[in-house]
Amino acid sequence: MCGGTPECQIWHPHPYTTRCRRAPGRTLAWPDETEPEMRPADAMTTADRPDDATWTEADDAAALRYERDELLNDMAGLEAEMTAAKEARDKAEVECQQRIADAVRAVEQVAATGSDEVAALRYELGVLQQDNANAMDALRNELNVLQQDRANAMGEVGALRDELELLRQDKADALGTVDALRHELDLVQQDKADALGTVDALRHELDLVQQDKANALGEVNALRKDLDALTQNMTGLEAECEQKIVDALRAAEQVVIAARADGPTGGAGATECDALIRAEREKAKHELEEYKAQTRADFLTLSLQIQNAKRMVDDSEAAMAEERAQAEQTIAEERARAEEAVAAQQAERALAEEALDRERARAEQAMVQANLAEQRAQQAEQRAHQAEQRAHQAEQQVNQAGVEQAEHRRAEEAEQQAEEAQRRAEEEAQRRAEEAQRRAEEAERRAREAEDARVQESARAEAAIKDANAQRDLIAATN
Repeated sequence: MCGGTPECQIWHPHPYTTRCRRAPGRTLAWPDETEPEMRPADAMTTADRPDDATWTEADDAAALRYERDELLNDMAGLEAEMTAAKEARDKAEVECQQRIADAVRAVEQVAATGSDEVAALRYELGVLQQDNANAMDALRNELNVLQQDRANAMGEVGALRDELELLRQDKADALGTVDALRHELDLVQQDKADALGTVDALRHELDLVQQDKANALGEVNALRKDLDALTQNMTGLEAECEQKIVDALRAAEQVVIAARADGPTGGAGATECDALIRAEREKAKHELEEYKAQTRADFLTLSLQIQNAKRMVDDSEAAMAEERAQAEQTIAEERARAEEAVAAQQAERALAEEALDRERARAEQAMVQANLAEQRAQQAEQRAHQAEQRAHQAEQQVNQAGVEQAEHRRAEEAEQQAEEAQRRAEEEAQRRAEEAQRRAEEAERRAREAEDARVQESARAEAAIKDANAQRDLIAATN
């Protein structure tokens, strides 16, 4: 059995057969089991590819492998048919030699019967020789046609080689594009690292500014508390001084009243008391003015300190606002740079997809050319078979005429030419099939590489976008 699937019940004589065709008897024998993958019986080819989006690049590669296997299977069947044709030709050659011997014996018998029959046979021999010459001319023309077909096939081989060089050049360009994308991604990652370092520095600076602002606010609050306490103390002292002055004035008035009530001697005492009262009053007023001046000076000093603290707070807030504006501008620049990098990566991805489409189209064109070359090889093989049949017919006619050696030699030459043309056609067809297989494998490998590169670039771009979004969310949360 072929050993591929349980549904396949075809017997293959070759022990290393890994694939089988849907028709029994058409097998492909490999020298080893290096390609064990199996294709189902209903596998599609590139000609059966649907127009919707369900057909993927992996399906393209699988279809190309399946067509390659079909082409190799056809070549194996063709070799089997050629082997059978050669066996039939050998059998026919044996029969022709037997007929030649029979014809020689018949000619000898006719020569013995009489001169009239000999003359008739000679005339018949001349006719057959003329027919043989015509057949040889036809064979020469057929050989020229085969040589022309061979020249055309060589031209097609040159064109296919040029196409292979173009495919290699496209591969080199694609690899260069991938390297450029990797370098650009490295630059984007470096810019991202720089931006993260700048953001960390700005965040640290902002923390310091906020700490300074908190310290300044604490000092301002302390100064305000001191000012409130001083104001309360000053109000209490003013009230206390005024109360003491009032009490002193009242006591002085009582003394004056008492002195005036004492009599004549009391007048001098009253005057002296009035002077003392006035002196005490002036002293109290002077102390009150000094106390008010000192209190006013302390109040002005505290007011200046509060103003300086407010100015420091305003300066800190302005510096913090400026730092915040610079941080926002830096973040906006980094976000714009990340968006530009993402747009460039998307453009590069589009270019890679276009290159992949071109590679796929070229692979399909190469398969079409390989099919056309296979058809031309089959037509050349058919013409070679026809030439071989005509050569056999001419050989039979010459053998019946009795000219065994000369005509048989010419027939053998014609047969050798036909075999040489057939061999060349077979070699050309096999070489074209192998070249088509190599092109299909190369196209499949390039498609896989391009797909891997596209997937990697897509993953890198998505990772860069996620990093940029995370950075933006972090900055927004910090603000």
